[in-house]
Amino acid sequence: MVTFIIIVKQRSIQKEILSELKNLFSNIQILLATEVSNQGLKGLDKKDKNVKVFHFPDNTSEEDMIESLVNVVEGQSLCIIRDDGKNVDVDLAKRCVIKQREGYDIVMPKSNKKTNFLKRFFSKLTNSIVSKVFGFNLFEGNISVQVFSKNAINILKTNGTGSLTKVNKWLGANIGYIDENIEKFKPKTNKLKNLRIWTILYFIVFVCFLATTITLPILFSIPWLLILLLIFGTLIGVSLFTFNFLRFYIKKQVGELFSKKVGIIDTDNK
Repeated sequence: MVTFIIIVKQRSIQKEILSELKNLFSNIQILLATEVSNQGLKGLDKKDKNVKVFHFPDNTSEEDMIESLVNVVEGQSLCIIRDDGKNVDVDLAKRCVIKQREGYDIVMPKSNKKTNFLKRFFSKLTNSIVSKVFGFNLFEGNISVQVFSKNAINILKTNGTGSLTKVNKWLGANIGYIDENIEKFKPKTNKLKNLRIWTILYFIVFVCFLATTITLPILFSIPWLLILLLIFGTLIGVSLFTFNFLRFYIKKQVGELFSKKVGIIDTDNK
């Protein structure tokens, strides 16, 4: 059996999409997670035994929904489809499931578009710093669609999903990717916007301190103590900017890193 957890926040789900999924897999379980006020699931057949709808409080995060539903999963494979505001790509989900059945623990799509040298260099540098500082790696693929094996599902049920579905904290896991040039999942939240603003402000502070440290000793004769204070301020600016940039980069790539189980308000499975 294959279980699908499909998040419905910005998108709407048509019964044709569910029919396509059921035509692809003879034994299937579909768990639809949505918010109470969301109207994206109108018109679905509530008597369909293969489809279960779970309503969560408004503004519940995707990760909290997944955390709360993982124990309901009955399949030998689990396909999580996050809401990127687009219709469910049935063909993409199918190819991910087929790839996982080749023996992979986790499978997700990955864009094979060629990037320039600088982008590749800074991407590898950032990933290395994140690994050293925060103790985890970033998935190379697009986490908007992920498929987990039976063993991986058992780990998620035992330990809780936490950040295991968003960042690569899996030891010894066999992770596979399918070639797909799809738009990267970019969670857009107010927190991300605020973090971007603070990152820019820290950079401006760093530049100002650096410029002052260089120009003042040249233009004026100032005490060495003041010069040392300016250098110290520059180092603080560098540290703040670097740390904030890493936080911004991580949130842009994977969103919030923690999740919790939340109460299901209502379900259409009656």
